[in-house]
Amino acid sequence: MFGLRSSLRALRPALRCREYMTEGGKIRAGQAIKHDGGLYRVRKAQSVKPGKGGTYNQLELTDMRTGTKTSARFRSSESVEQAQFDPPEKYQLLYNDGEKLALMHNTTFEQVELEVSLVPTDALPFLEDGMDIVLLTIEGEPFDVELPSTASCIVAETPPNMKGATQTAQFKPATLENGVVVKVPAFVETGDTILVKVQGGIDYLERV
Repeated sequence: MFGLRSSLRALRPALRCREYMTEGGKIRAGQAIKHDGGLYRVRKAQSVKPGKGGTYNQLELTDMRTGTKTSARFRSSESVEQAQFDPPEKYQLLYNDGEKLALMHNTTFEQVELEVSLVPTDALPFLEDGMDIVLLTIEGEPFDVELPSTASCIVAETPPNMKGATQTAQFKPATLENGVVVKVPAFVETGDTILVKVQGGIDYLERV
């Protein structure tokens, strides 16, 4: 298994991160910036107006190379170097050992490992060996992963169907085979296969 950074950089040896300057007050959570020689992901950004002095942007940052957390503050008058994403790359999930995800590039077949923490906690139960994952990087450093937007799941347990229930009936809890509990229409029964939205929260979409 190749090391993560060396493998990603080997896939794109000539790639360079595009940067541009932005106002310190315009930095938002989810962006990446260069600060004090490091490459950071912005976890939180809050506008603060102290009793004296001008408003500043208080940031919570994570070093994308070391994982170290830190903080910084910028005023609107300050210029900050913002980094842009590399082109997204498609991978196949080989396995998940609970701490690392082993991925294989769909074209080059190079293998890399990622921290499981890159995947939103509520989406972890929907990881399946062999599924396609899009890896987002900045300067070859992993920034985020995109899972398929939906997943087909079997309902392992749910209260009995309500007589006369329709698609507009009251929702009820349903436990899926992966242990996730979602709200489903009353007509959904144990053993049914349903389509679930995975990105941006877990929600029932339809019965398959």
